[in-house]
Amino acid sequence: MPGYLHQPDAPLLAFSSHDAWTVEDSFSGVQVFGMTGSGKTSGSAQAIARALLQAGYGFLVCCAKPGEAELWRRYAHECGRASELLVIGEDSEHSFNFLNYELCQGEGLQAISNTVALFMKIMEAGRLNKEMPAAGERFWDDALGEMLGYAIAAIFAAYGRVRLSDIVQMVSSAPRGRELQDSGWRERSYCYQTLKTAFENPAQALDPDDLNVISDYFLGTYMRLADKTRSNLEITLTSTLRPFLTGRLRKLFCTSTTVIPELSHEGMIIVLDMPVKTWHQDGIVAQHVFKYCWQRATERRRVRADTRPVCLFADESQFFISSYDMEFQSTARSSRACTVYLTQSIAAYIHALKTQYVEDTVNALLTNLKIKIFHLLDDPRTCEYASQRVGTSVQYRSNQSNQSNTSVNEAESSGGAFNYGKGGNNALASHDNWQWGQSSQDGYSRGESYSSGQSWGLQETIDSELRPDYFARYLRTGGQANAYTVDGIIYRPGQPFGLTGRNWLPCQFSQT
Repeated sequence: MPGYLHQPDAPLLAFSSHDAWTVEDSFSGVQVFGMTGSGKTSGSAQAIARALLQAGYGFLVCCAKPGEAELWRRYAHECGRASELLVIGEDSEHSFNFLNYELCQGEGLQAISNTVALFMKIMEAGRLNKEMPAAGERFWDDALGEMLGYAIAAIFAAYGRVRLSDIVQMVSSAPRGRELQDSGWRERSYCYQTLKTAFENPAQALDPDDLNVISDYFLGTYMRLADKTRSNLEITLTSTLRPFLTGRLRKLFCTSTTVIPELSHEGMIIVLDMPVKTWHQDGIVAQHVFKYCWQRATERRRVRADTRPVCLFADESQFFISSYDMEFQSTARSSRACTVYLTQSIAAYIHALKTQYVEDTVNALLTNLKIKIFHLLDDPRTCEYASQRVGTSVQYRSNQSNQSNTSVNEAESSGGAFNYGKGGNNALASHDNWQWGQSSQDGYSRGESYSSGQSWGLQETIDSELRPDYFARYLRTGGQANAYTVDGIIYRPGQPFGLTGRNWLPCQFSQT
């Protein structure tokens, strides 16, 4: 295999002229948020994928959309790693028998316990994006886990291998009522004959005390279960295993093994070409199976300072998250593993998981993915989350006002009078007496006043450095209109960026 970067301070990707994302940084995980069309896949995700490919990381890639496998073929070719690409899908020649694989990862009951844990993850994946489980779901999970554990242990002890059809047959042929006393039934019953072989001629001998516990379960506890309880357990089992009993999942996961997760530890790029958009629930469950086995294998490997780093990469990661991710990511640094998840919003995670304490579960996952990259968002909750991550600071807000007033008063008045009179006395003499008078007056007044004022102030306040609406309005989404440039805000807690001196950094990603 070609060389790879393993030194902790080796730079992988330049976020700015002063800030590099290093090998050591990658083990803290990356969570990318961005609405559909924000440019997250062609922007930051492309940059990160290319950087890790060029650094020689091994990969497990989960696919949600048709065409993702082709995208990774192009990435691998452009980064000189086409020969290391290994695609598992409907038309591929590769397969992975997960049941035989898990049974080989330990000894005795430990291997069986690991296998039961895998089946419970299959059940969890089957519930993804469905309604929240009922309050009594935990009882059925525990009861099914107990039944699976005893069935797998009995079959493995008797025959040294386990097939899914064997598990179904073991459970369905367990005794009911008085069947155990019927010699003909004992000859026909797969369950009884398996227990007999495990005691008398085992392929993988178990401790006699363990065998007694297994036998007591099927010939006692399970036999005495109420018909409704037993039927519910059997229906749950068959519905869980159904996707793997026929068709393409049987071919890929229940026949031979040509691919194991450990190949990525040697530098292979394993792409699970089972897109959710065309494979639907089968695609989700199948990829969860391989992902869980890969996570467990990565945690088991012996790590030295020069061990090759590996990456779990999932676009539309809401289809692939599980409760185990928190446990895996909490020790990813010691496993030299990088997780890169992309999704549209926090709401997508909450909708997918639907566990009893879903918000705590989602918060734990996000806490363990240290680097956050925010592209354009349209979910208010995620916008608020991004703003809170960026944080607050002391900010100064200035205010200024100007006032002016002008008033003018004018008044005008005028007036006048005219008097006329005439009189006479004809007794003594004839004469006339005239009187006449006239007067007039005018008046005018004017007044004017003017006033002006100005005020200025500076207010100190603590506020968000980037308000929630910033993430919904001001980040470019690439394309020709934006010169094929995608904007993002990178958040890194506890380690300020050299360029800004803050825990967040505006960054541009090229789509070309």
